[in-house]
Amino acid sequence: MVSEHTNEVIMSQTLIILSPELESLGEVAVRDGEFLSVALNGRGERELSEAFEEWQTRGLPAIKSEISRAEGKVEFMTGVNRVQLRSPLFENAFAAWLSSNGYYSLALSDHAICGWNALCQLPLDPRERLMMAFAFRDLHPDKLPSWIQATEKLVKETLQ
Repeated sequence: MVSEHTNEVIMSQTLIILSPELESLGEVAVRDGEFLSVALNGRGERELSEAFEEWQTRGLPAIKSEISRAEGKVEFMTGVNRVQLRSPLFENAFAAWLSSNGYYSLALSDHAICGWNALCQLPLDPRERLMMAFAFRDLHPDKLPSWIQATEKLVKETLQ
């Protein structure tokens, strides 16, 4: 997407949140790294809603590392930095938080998320769904619409 006023590219995408078993827990929409919205399913609500509520007021905890040199000595210091949801650093901090807490994430473009939504309606094993989501993510943008249409057709046939 391109901003009409500045001609800068605006990157918006959705991060699919996956459990350790690769089951979907919900989605987080981001633009240029900043948090836009979250939609969690039942399990996602139970496991993550308190964290999101805390992050709205206190920020997302992110590990900060710093190396300094003084008088011929090298010091390595780590600490916790709080990243605000509207910070362009949110997306990377969120992915790191998920990983360090045993969760996974998959970033999909706004176009590829349509394919993900169709996949979620099919009776697939979580690993199969994830492999198909990788395909949607990695497809050339010109080929994506036909893959999504084929998946939506399969959904209709499966649900009949």
